[in-house]
Amino acid sequence: MWATKDRPGKKVVEGAQDDRLRESYDLRVDAARLELEQGAIAHPANADEAQFPNGIANFTKGLPHDQLGETDVTTYQNYLTALGAGSQAALAELTLGGEVPLVNPLAGLAFDLEGADSHQLAIPPAPSFSSAQRAAEMLEVYWQALLRDLPFSE
Repeated sequence: MWATKDRPGKKVVEGAQDDRLRESYDLRVDAARLELEQGAIAHPANADEAQFPNGIANFTKGLPHDQLGETDVTTYQNYLTALGAGSQAALAELTLGGEVPLVNPLAGLAFDLEGADSHQLAIPPAPSFSSAQRAAEMLEVYWQALLRDLPFSE
């Protein structure tokens, strides 16, 4: 039945909404099945955690640091253990290095409901902290900081 000015809000075609709900459901199930059939994607690490067990090559903001700016090995390992537990309760037990809390450290465990799940997408590992590529990137950033107020023409 077609909508008319004397029947506003009436479905344009009887049953069309129910058909769309079923089609939407079937599309989502098919997409989820395809993702499942692809299997797990490898996420290789760059081995920095093994090479630098105190976390100096990784994100440690919010954890306690010594006068050299390094995090204690035990503190960093406790952080990794808490992340591995995957719960806010485990993270709440950590001793932090100030008043600022960790902000959403479990975000990587969230599920995406649009498109592929983030764990099904892969990128190469970051360059190692001790690599020439990382040194070149750091050098570029330092030059950008030094030259940021210098006109390009100079």
